[in-house]
Amino acid sequence: MKKGIRKIFISMLFICAGFCFAKPIVYTSTDEVQLLNGNYEPALLLDKNVSVYARNVYGADVVVSPKGELLCEIVYKGINYIADASKFVPQETECVFDEGIIASTLKNDKKVLISKNYVDLLFSQDRDSVSKIEPYGYEQYNAYKTEFDYEWFLTVHEFNPSYIFNVVIGLHTIFGYYSFYVLDIEKESDGYKINAVVEKHWDVVVEPTDPQVSGKKQILTLTVDGDYLTIRSDEKTYGTFVIVSETLLSQGTSLLQNNTCDL
Repeated sequence: MKKGIRKIFISMLFICAGFCFAKPIVYTSTDEVQLLNGNYEPALLLDKNVSVYARNVYGADVVVSPKGELLCEIVYKGINYIADASKFVPQETECVFDEGIIASTLKNDKKVLISKNYVDLLFSQDRDSVSKIEPYGYEQYNAYKTEFDYEWFLTVHEFNPSYIFNVVIGLHTIFGYYSFYVLDIEKESDGYKINAVVEKHWDVVVEPTDPQVSGKKQILTLTVDGDYLTIRSDEKTYGTFVIVSETLLSQGTSLLQNNTCDL
């Protein structure tokens, strides 16, 4: 028993060491950026072309401010701040995403980026069709659910927009969530090749991220076909995401909560 515990402890040390001594993820500001403290109050004005660090492999996800802004957590001179995620690019990249992709993330022109699975569910006009649209997530959710847990449509109670920034990517499906730090972007004929690091990897919202996956480098391919964006790796297709009117979000909430919508 003691040998087993010792082996587990040593393994954890190696895992922790891998994260602690991993190469820092560095962003560069593309404009003046207002840095905020943990209360979303102005703390410091950052100049253009200044390098900052992603906060860490766990927890530097995009956050939503009380005003609805999408912000990323960064470290500057050893202090944690929150800042506009669209104001940074990876230090190592020579390419960035098309402005139209970023605009859909920022809800410009009342547009949002959502999983095509959400759209298919909405146009089915029946939330029970989720068992055909995202069968693995549906089956796994019900496999994990106990008598004390909500039905899936009360847990997944709204359509969550996805986001694509030059430094972070977050993808919501009906049951899953995947987020990545972007290290480098390369333009290709039909989209982009992305050198990234996995931050969160949930195939189902009730499953924790596998510690062997978080922090892992991964090559992503982003294929662009009009308003349809498909993201995959060599190991997994994360899904197709669509730029749509944000009015669909309220219709999605109605479908999930009441099984009715007005299309």
